[in-house]
Amino acid sequence: MDLLLFNPTGIFMELIPTQVNILPTIIEPTYFANGKKAVSFLIKNRKIYLAIYRLLSCFLWIFDKGKGAAFMVKAVPKLKKKYDVAIDYNGQQILYYMVEKVHAEKKISYFHSDYLKWPFYKNADRKYYKLVSSIVTVSDECVESMKKVFPEYTDKIYCIENINSEKTVNLFPLNSNTFQDDFDGVRIVTVGRVCKDKGIDLVFEALDKLLNDGYKVRWYMVGPVTDEEFCQECRIQYGGCAELIFLGATNNPYDYMRNADIIVHPSRFEGKAVAIEEAKILRKPVVATNFSTVNNQLVDGETGLIVEMNGNAVYEGVKKLIDNQELADYIIAKQKEICRGNEEEIKKLYWLMEKGK
Repeated sequence: MDLLLFNPTGIFMELIPTQVNILPTIIEPTYFANGKKAVSFLIKNRKIYLAIYRLLSCFLWIFDKGKGAAFMVKAVPKLKKKYDVAIDYNGQQILYYMVEKVHAEKKISYFHSDYLKWPFYKNADRKYYKLVSSIVTVSDECVESMKKVFPEYTDKIYCIENINSEKTVNLFPLNSNTFQDDFDGVRIVTVGRVCKDKGIDLVFEALDKLLNDGYKVRWYMVGPVTDEEFCQECRIQYGGCAELIFLGATNNPYDYMRNADIIVHPSRFEGKAVAIEEAKILRKPVVATNFSTVNNQLVDGETGLIVEMNGNAVYEGVKKLIDNQELADYIIAKQKEICRGNEEEIKKLYWLMEKGK
């Protein structure tokens, strides 16, 4: 088994089994970064050929995101080896790369969100989905969403949930001094990209209300800031929020989650949020917004709280858990009772790999 990573970094690198062959990086990882950052880096490092491709892809992206992404992969080298099965785990430009540059008897593509909420690559995806054997998404709701957008591919759209393993989560060590501060109030943690899509504005508003009400809380954002301009607008609107701590990307987000009192997931849309599944495995009270697939992950008032998609509702949900320890304890007890890992999902992927042989 070969594994191709366009950016071979992250918390799971050390957990990749030794029998998996990690292929050498075939292109400068920054090529896939934000357009401005990528072009600037490539020019600075005299990779002019790649900079031109990236610049042209950005121009096309303005008019058609799919065409921009498809053009971008033209500069990425082909894989010479022939495979029985190729799987792209990200979709869009990685899908386009797999179809055009990887020789395999069978090709499987993943899409991890609600397609009706993310239709920007629809025209290109329709063209490339025609050339794959199976399309995988991560919840029944996401399957129905994709079937509405691509009815012609109904027979090859499947659900394989994101795999969450209690064993894997618990491989990461617990550090009792994770936050490195002497704060003794309520610690709230949100894990994910920091941007509007993931609800950073709802975090600012909810925290502002909690502090104005006199609650002793501190909110930690664990993940990269991918929309600094929008974050700055929120800082100006809500006066900075001194108790909002940006920790950036980390090699062990589970440590922060284990030491949190409450986990909040204020996303505007998801396929199936891994952070929610991990919070349940770690037995933490969760507050999540009512994105389209949330009911596939939480039972409101049982395994977490589901609130409306606005800052005041997030505030009310967090406040409810702070004020009602009995409710928080009940949610944790329910998680212990019914929330387990779902490692069995991998068998569905094996079935797709064997299907039609």
